[in-house]
Amino acid sequence: DSLMKKTLRKKFVLFAMSAVTILLVVLVGAINGISWMILDGQSTVILHTLANGEDKFFQKELRDPELWMPPMNMDTIKSARFFVVQSGKVLKVDTDQISSVSEKEASQYAAQVTDIAGKIDHYKYEVKQLGTDRLIFFVDTSSQWGMFMMVLSISSIIASLCWIVIFLFVVLLSGRGVRPILAGIEKQKQFITNAG
Repeated sequence: DSLMKKTLRKKFVLFAMSAVTILLVVLVGAINGISWMILDGQSTVILHTLANGEDKFFQKELRDPELWMPPMNMDTIKSARFFVVQSGKVLKVDTDQISSVSEKEASQYAAQVTDIAGKIDHYKYEVKQLGTDRLIFFVDTSSQWGMFMMVLSISSIIASLCWIVIFLFVVLLSGRGVRPILAGIEKQKQFITNAG
């Protein structure tokens, strides 16, 4: 009888903790997925604004916030770390807005560009054609990646602590949860004995 009780308690704990684990994984995944979409979208807006000129941005000084996106203004754009490479007959490099990339490194990144937009290492790029020349705008996304990793770490630690607390509660309360099942089994045995 005690063996059956132990088996039922183990099954109860396993079932409850499986459900809690799935819930926490989905929750942490959703939080971090949305966080990544916001950060990635922000860097895309910054890059697109730089590539298409500030004058268009100034026409609407404060960009309307989209779903899950904070409002964008010129302070946000100007705080971005970026560099620009103009390739054509003469190669021109502008690294005034970033200190971690030299002109040589910027030229090497520009040489790797194969598409109109994309990503190389932790730099997103967008190409703007100017006649025979082309301007390649690179935005550093390492701060977004750092922010994403911080949110992922914090949410994972909180989820792990919640899992441990819930596990302790489930183990402590599993005896109570199993009692009605054991009572039902006992009644069924009694019924079978009486019927026999």
